[in-house]
Amino acid sequence: MVDIESRLQNASENIKVSFVDPAIVLNKAKIRKEKQKNVKKKNGFTLSFVALALCAFVAIIIVPSVKLINIFDAPGNSADVNNGERTPINNNTSKDDDVEETPQSEGKIYDKNLKRLSAPIGQFTAQDETEGLNDLIKNVNTFSTSLFSNISATNLKKVNTSFSPASLYCSLSILSKTMDSDKNDTLFDILGTSQEELDKYFPSLIRSCNRKFMQDDNCVGREVINNSIWLDNNHYYDENVLKQLSENYYTSSYWGDFSTENDLMNKSIKEYIYDVSEGLFNPSIQFPKTTSLVLLNGLYFDDQWNELDNSLTPVGLHEFHNVDGTTKSIPFYSTHKTNAKIMETEKYKSMYVETLNGFTIDFLVPKDGYDADDLYTSDVLLEHENQTYVEFDSEGACESKIIFPEFAAGYQGNVLKPILDTFNLSKLDGFSNFATNKNTGENDFGVSSIVHATKINIKSESSGANSVNVIVSDGESKEIETEDIKSDIKYDLIVDRPFVYVIKDSLGTTLFNGTIYNV
Repeated sequence: MVDIESRLQNASENIKVSFVDPAIVLNKAKIRKEKQKNVKKKNGFTLSFVALALCAFVAIIIVPSVKLINIFDAPGNSADVNNGERTPINNNTSKDDDVEETPQSEGKIYDKNLKRLSAPIGQFTAQDETEGLNDLIKNVNTFSTSLFSNISATNLKKVNTSFSPASLYCSLSILSKTMDSDKNDTLFDILGTSQEELDKYFPSLIRSCNRKFMQDDNCVGREVINNSIWLDNNHYYDENVLKQLSENYYTSSYWGDFSTENDLMNKSIKEYIYDVSEGLFNPSIQFPKTTSLVLLNGLYFDDQWNELDNSLTPVGLHEFHNVDGTTKSIPFYSTHKTNAKIMETEKYKSMYVETLNGFTIDFLVPKDGYDADDLYTSDVLLEHENQTYVEFDSEGACESKIIFPEFAAGYQGNVLKPILDTFNLSKLDGFSNFATNKNTGENDFGVSSIVHATKINIKSESSGANSVNVIVSDGESKEIETEDIKSDIKYDLIVDRPFVYVIKDSLGTTLFNGTIYNV
C-alpha cells in the first residue's frame, strides 16, 4: 500500500470555492440507478472482478500536540477494551439497542471508567432521497474539488494518492455541533451549508453512507460509516450536545481518563480504528495526557464488479507509462460497454465503470501534452463535476468501452493547515460552551490536528457466479494467463498513463478521489 512520504507543506495558493448545479448531481444519480434496474442476471459461470477494500479515517484532535507515529500498518496486535471485551460497533439497529444511560454531574458528562453512549444508524429509505440530501451531496463534492487539489500540489515525490471527501466532510460537520454558535459560522462556510440545513439532512447523508447490499441472502457489497467522539473525564461536556450528536448525527460518545488511564484510552481508540476499518488500519498512536477531545470518523466501502451480462474481461498485457518515464507491461481489464459517450475536453478524456451495486469509478486520462497534475486541480475537477455523460447523439445511442489496470493508493497527513489555507482561516477554535476543564475551569480550546488517512485497493480476482464479495487488502494479485492485446482491437479509452480517478456511491457522493502515477 502506498503512503505519501513527503508530508504536507504549505499550500501554494488559496482556491476559490465554486458550486455544482444540484440538478446535474441528481440527474447523474437517477441515470445510474435506472441502469442498475435494467440489468438482467446471466445464468451459468461468469468471470467476476472485485473492487476491493476502500477505507478512510479522520481524527480531529483538540489538544496542544499529538504524537502520531504511523497510522498505517503498525506492528502489534489490536488492544482490548473494557477489561478484555471489545466494545461493539453497531450499525442498522434500533435506537433501543446497546444504549447506556449517561452518567451526569451538574448537568455534564462524567464517569470514572471508559463508558459509551451508542448511536445506532437507521436504514436508508426512499424518504431520504430528497433535494435537500442532493444539495448536501453537492456540497461534499464541491468541498472535495476545493481542498484536496490544494493538498495534492504538495506531493513532490509523485506517489499515488487517495483522499476521502465524504469522510472529512462528515467529521467537520460533527465538529460544528461542538463549536460555539458565534464561531461555527466559519465551518459552515467551509461546508457550504447552514446549521439548519445540516441538522435536517445530515442524518440522511450518514444513512446513505451506511448500506448493505444483499443478493440471494448473501451480502454482495457494503458502505459503512462510523462516527465517534472520545471525551476526557477531567472535563465537563454539554450533555445536550452529546445527545444531539447521538440522535441526529449518529455519533457515539466514549469517555475515560486521558491523564490517569492514558494507556487504556489509547488502546481503546486503536481498537476502535482497527475494528471499524475491518483491520485495514492497525495504528500506532499516542494521544497525550492533556487530551480533551478526539473526534473520529471511519468510512469503509467494498463492492464487486458485476457478475452479470456486462462482466469485466481480462484483455491481456499492456504497457503502463509511469510518471518517471518507465513503462511496465501488466494485465489490463476491459469494462462492459457503457451506454454513454466518452467525455472529451481540451485536457482529458473520461469514462466511468460501474460496480454491481451502482458505485462508479470515473477515469480522467490526460491527452498528449498534459499530465495527471493538470487534471487534479480545482478548476478541472469542478468542470468534470458539472458535466454529464452523453447517452444519445445525432446517430442514436452511444456505447463506450475502456480498459484499465489494477491500482492502489493511500494517504496519511495532518490536513489542518491546508484547510485553513484553502479557506483563508487562521485557526479553528471556540469550544467554551461545550467543554470545560473540571480542575482549572479552562474552556479556551482549539483544534490542534486533523489527521486524514486513507487506503484503496482496486484488484481483480476470478470467482464463481454465486460467489459473495471478496475483500483483499494486502498481498500480490493472483497470476492470470494473458496475451498481448491484439493490434486490431480498438478501445475508446485505454488508461495507460498517470490518471485521476473519482469514486462515487450510487447516489453520487464522492467517497474517494486522487491521482495514480505508477502501477
